[in-house]
Amino acid sequence: MAEHPPDDDLAYCPECGGEVTIDAPHCRHCGRYITPTLSRRGGRRKALLAIIAALVLAAFFYLMLSP
Repeated sequence: MAEHPPDDDLAYCPECGGEVTIDAPHCRHCGRYITPTLSRRGGRRKALLAIIAALVLAAFFYLMLSP
């Protein structure tokens, strides 16, 4: 029986969505080459930055449009 890596070591292929380890050179499902920036942590950082940017823009427009 194959041993599964911990969740922190997993990422998802942008082509097929299959689980791959973050240090895998390519997806074992579809063969697409994987870059180190596709790790799950990188996705979380981008999501957090997008949320912060949206909140800053919302605050800016709220302050500009309030009487």
